[in-house]
Amino acid sequence: MPDKQYYIASCRYINPVFGPVEVRVSAAAKTIRARWAGPELRVTVPRNLPLQMYEDFLERFKDRIIAAKPARRYYEGMIIDAPLADFTLVSRPMQKRGVALSVKEIEPLRGKKVNIELSVASSMGDWSQPEPEMTINGALHSAAAYVTRKYIIPLASEMAARLACSVAGWAVKDCRTRYGSCDSRGIITLSPKLAFMPDELRDFVICHELAHLTHMNHSADFHELCNSYCGGREAQLNRALKALRLPVF
Repeated sequence: MPDKQYYIASCRYINPVFGPVEVRVSAAAKTIRARWAGPELRVTVPRNLPLQMYEDFLERFKDRIIAAKPARRYYEGMIIDAPLADFTLVSRPMQKRGVALSVKEIEPLRGKKVNIELSVASSMGDWSQPEPEMTINGALHSAAAYVTRKYIIPLASEMAARLACSVAGWAVKDCRTRYGSCDSRGIITLSPKLAFMPDELRDFVICHELAHLTHMNHSADFHELCNSYCGGREAQLNRALKALRLPVF
């Protein structure tokens, strides 16, 4: 009787070599893809992939995956200098493990709209370890979502009015692999990652989503409209966006 076949499923687990791993099964995936998101290895696999093939992939490309792991991302006293806000990381004794946010909007320093201090509990330990790094990253996303709602959405609304675009509503949500989306109702969702982008790339993402109000696809007509919204620089800005490295994952 042949051995029973096992298939890999979407899951999270701790791998003895790579540490935290998230596996996502995707109907659109044709091959196995692995990439680092901070200290976590994210692996996308096709449906009905045998477990043995998944394990063979990790073993075969083990050295390459380890070599690609990003260096330590956050450190004590770090200031993330973004266009509308800055984000300062400090370590402090706290009763609970985690990160507390302190927002200063009255007479902020360095010409920003807001200064946000993230106090990391000293009990979190070494920031290069997976738990502190993931916790700090999550807190930065929360702080960036605040900046996006309060400052970027009003800028986006002004752009929409200037371009005569009718937006049904705005939302903020981290979509992991996308910086924005536009649904059939005309609601545009922006990623909090926009808070860390240079002005022109942030505005390009907004222009891209505004163009989707007219064309819900990536046809030639869509690109022509998007290009007109961003002053004929769509291709240039798209290349710059793909090359951008953000302080969050």
